[in-house]
Amino acid sequence: MPFRGTDRRLPDRDAESPVTFRTGADQAIPSDDVGDALGVAGGVQAVPVAPGAERSRLRKQASRLFGPYPVTMISWVTISSLATAGGTLVLAVATFSSVRSANRAARVAEDSLLAGTQPLLMPSRADDPPLKVGFADDHFVMTPSGGGTAEVTDEVIYLTMSVRNVGSGIAVLHGWRIEPELQFERLAQLARPPLEEFRRLSRDLYIAAGEVGFWQGAFRDRTEPGFAEARGRIKARERVLIDLLYGDHQGRQRMVSRFSLLPHGDGGWLATVARHWNVDRPDPR
Repeated sequence: MPFRGTDRRLPDRDAESPVTFRTGADQAIPSDDVGDALGVAGGVQAVPVAPGAERSRLRKQASRLFGPYPVTMISWVTISSLATAGGTLVLAVATFSSVRSANRAARVAEDSLLAGTQPLLMPSRADDPPLKVGFADDHFVMTPSGGGTAEVTDEVIYLTMSVRNVGSGIAVLHGWRIEPELQFERLAQLARPPLEEFRRLSRDLYIAAGEVGFWQGAFRDRTEPGFAEARGRIKARERVLIDLLYGDHQGRQRMVSRFSLLPHGDGGWLATVARHWNVDRPDPR
């Protein structure tokens, strides 16, 4: 059996079988020639099996004589670690892609669900029936379709408006306010009014999807802000801007819609809508 530089031990042999050495250039040399060469270098004889120290010494002498032996060792621990790292990287990329896809699908599903429950208020149609609206002090008014009412007494201002929910979800009215600005150039530049300026309704008003409902509000304190201004506009038969705050039945998807009550006919008021703002979602503008 030949002896190679990469072998870890000398092979056993019979006493009569020759030993063949190979140099770093992969040239086979009979044991007799190697023994002569080693003898020249240090007088060492080649033996088939040598003790540990003797074997090490022989290899060192052979290395000095024939050059260093190429030793190639395969570390299976390193290979397994690299394979594990590569598999983990591939799994991480696949997981990241699947998570992104799942998040995108979840957002689409959420948007579809919210769109199915979002309300949107508009003035009622002219052929909708009028609505009888009562206030807490037993004051009643008949609100016409497509319009509203504005009444002024010495102590109270009564306001109503007929609206239709054109959205796909139930509308719950929360509050209202009077917009003091009347200049159209400045109104077009105004942002959504702050929620702190809205007056909370004394009761929640529900309007089913595709149905007609009403809004009502009243000023009962002559000293509160907006009383004198609203009273002056109504008496002078001027435009009254009303902002309504509402949302869905779960209290989400709140919106602000700006309505106008325009003087119409003999003491009547025509309702129109000018703008809608999102509160809990990004505004489309």
